[in-house]
Amino acid sequence: MALQGSGPISISQIRTELIGSTTSYSLRTLSAAASKAAPDAMSEFYGYAAPLVMGYYIVGAGGAVYGGSSMPGGGGGGQVVNSTYTVTRGLQYSVKVGVSYQGIGNSSMQQSLIGTPHYAYPYYIPVITAGGGGSGGEYGQNGHIGYGGSGGGGGGGYSTGAGGSGIGGGGNGGNSCCEGDNAGGGGGGGGAGGGGGNGASSTPGNPFAIGGNGGPGVYSSFTGTNIARGGGGGGGGAGGAGSNGVGTGANTGGGCNGQGGFYAVGDSGVVILRTSNTQPTATFSGAILLEPTGYKVYVFNGDGTITFN
Repeated sequence: MALQGSGPISISQIRTELIGSTTSYSLRTLSAAASKAAPDAMSEFYGYAAPLVMGYYIVGAGGAVYGGSSMPGGGGGGQVVNSTYTVTRGLQYSVKVGVSYQGIGNSSMQQSLIGTPHYAYPYYIPVITAGGGGSGGEYGQNGHIGYGGSGGGGGGGYSTGAGGSGIGGGGNGGNSCCEGDNAGGGGGGGGAGGGGGNGASSTPGNPFAIGGNGGPGVYSSFTGTNIARGGGGGGGGAGGAGSNGVGTGANTGGGCNGQGGFYAVGDSGVVILRTSNTQPTATFSGAILLEPTGYKVYVFNGDGTITFN
C-alpha cells in the first residue's frame, strides 16, 4: 500500500513497502531499491508504492470430441502457463476462464486470460493467455491441433481403414482389421506433461479394440494443495475407452474422453493469481480467496475482475 503523502516517514515504513527487495536500513540502499538516484531524502518516498509482482498459474480449456463416430481420439489438455507479472495498482484487470468448444478445438473461446482495459468497453487487451487443447479426430481422421494446448488423438480406423494420426502430443488411432464394425481404438489426447497413447488395432480374433490412454497433466502446489491439471482425454474404443491422463476434472483444463459421447466437451480452464500475504487484499469479483501460509491466492473458476490495491 502506498506511503502517506505528507508528514514523517520512517525507515521501517519504507522497508515494509519494499518488502522482499532489501533487508537494509540504509536510506541509500532503500532509495536504490526504489530506483531513486542520490542525493537521498526521506521526502522522496511521499506517496511511494512499490511495484507489485503477482504470480500466476493459468490453464486453458481442454479439447472436445469432434465428430459423430463412437471411436474418436481423446481431446488434448489445455495449455498451462506459470510465471510472474508486475501489475499496476488500482487498475482493474479482466479475467476470462476458457470453456471447451464443440468443434475442432482451435478456438479463442478456450483461452484463459488476464486482460487490461480497452477504450471500447467492455473489451480488454489480453496480457497473459493460456490456450486450449485440440479435439480428437473422427473415424480414421487425424487429431486437431490445440490453440496453444496439447493436440487431440487420431480417430480409430473403420472397416479395414487406417487409424488417424495424433497431433501435438496426441496418440495415433488404431487400424481396423476387417470389414464391418471392427474399428481400431482412438488415440489418447496429449497432456501438458506428456503425449497420449496410441489406440489398439482390431484383429480378427479381437475386433473390439481399446482406446489409447490420455497424456498426463502437470502437478503444482501453487494454491497450497498439490493438484494436477491439463491432462489428455483417453481415446474411445469398442472394447473400452482409454484412461484419462492425470489432471482432468472440473476446472483442470483436461481433455474430453473419446467415450464421452457425440460432440462431448472437455474441462474448463482456471486462472489462479497469487501475492504475498503482506500485500493488501485485492478487490475482486468471481474468485475464491485462499490463504495458504505466506500467500493470498485468488482462484477464478469463471470470469471476473481483480484490482490490486
